[in-house]
Amino acid sequence: MKSEHSREQSMRSKPSSYESGEQLVTIDKELAKLITDDIITKARIKHLEALIDQCLDSKDEQLFMTLTAEYISLTR
Repeated sequence: MKSEHSREQSMRSKPSSYESGEQLVTIDKELAKLITDDIITKARIKHLEALIDQCLDSKDEQLFMTLTAEYISLTR
C-alpha cells in the first residue's frame, strides 16, 4: 500500500514529463496522417493512370477528360 501511494505522489509531481509525452503522441498522429494521405494519393494517381490508359484504348473521350482533370489536380 505504501509503495502504491508513493507512486501516485511521484506521478503527480511530474506533470511536465506527461505533458511532453502527450505532445509527442500528437505529433506522431499528425505524421502518421501525412504519411497515410501521401500513400493514398500516390495509389490513386497510379490507379488513375491505368484508367486513363484504358480510356485511350477504348476511345472514351468523356471519361478520359474527367479522369485527366482529377489526375492533374492530384499531381499539382
